[in-house]
Amino acid sequence: MILFKIQQTLFRENKDIICKLCTFSVIMLLLAAGCTSGYKPVILVHGVFSGPSSFKNLSRFIKKAHPGTEVTAIDLFNNEKSTKSMWKQIDDFAKVIQKIMEKSPEGVHLLCYSQGGLICRGVLSKLPNHNVHNFIVLSSPLAGQFGVYLICYRRVVQRHFSICNYWNGKIRIPNESFCLLVAEE
Repeated sequence: MILFKIQQTLFRENKDIICKLCTFSVIMLLLAAGCTSGYKPVILVHGVFSGPSSFKNLSRFIKKAHPGTEVTAIDLFNNEKSTKSMWKQIDDFAKVIQKIMEKSPEGVHLLCYSQGGLICRGVLSKLPNHNVHNFIVLSSPLAGQFGVYLICYRRVVQRHFSICNYWNGKIRIPNESFCLLVAEE
């Protein structure tokens, strides 16, 4: 209670100075806001058996929380096409992401979900001079996926079915593990 009375007294006695400081602070914030270029663009990369529509809510949330932010959910290898070879997907995603980065020299944020995290990891290793400011990966098997060895432990399947590209079991086909090859770069 005593502390509160002291604060009231100090405020009454220094009201003019406090108001001037507040006004100065608000003016400085407005000037600083006018000098900034806004938020960096956000690039979203979907997971397996999905597409850009899976990011509708996230995109809307980002734009609401940070008005003026450019959000791009990349429209490539959607739904069943997301099972194509990881190397093919990385090549095509890299082309699209590179164009967005060129338009944004101040940098971009890359948010990638599930298999999209592996694709983005491959894109970043392919584009060593990228301008990605933040790389965010959600629920991605960056260390590989364990499971369907009866199917995935076949060279032809690993070359044509993305999920088997990041197969990571005790037995591996030499020079075929996507995760190991990307990690070595």
